[in-house]
Amino acid sequence: MKAFEVRKASVQPQYDVAMKDIEQAKEWGWKSAHVGRGTLYTEVAEMLANDGFDIKIVKRANDCMSYNEVSWENAEEGKRGTITYVDET
Repeated sequence: MKAFEVRKASVQPQYDVAMKDIEQAKEWGWKSAHVGRGTLYTEVAEMLANDGFDIKIVKRANDCMSYNEVSWENAEEGKRGTITYVDET
């Protein structure tokens, strides 16, 4: 299997994990959540933004401290979410 095939096959599972994290946060009454394990793929961030979520991807020097925050606080019907990248390395 080639690396690009692994990446392509990883996109949907990463999106599914993010949606599971969002669902859990919603049940707890939160308005945002840290999602996924590691930095989100660009494709996954785009999928979430197309669903109306605002995404903030924070990259830190220690990759274990990097995180992805997804918010639905400013969501409106038919409105695409935003994607913000923050490089704290």
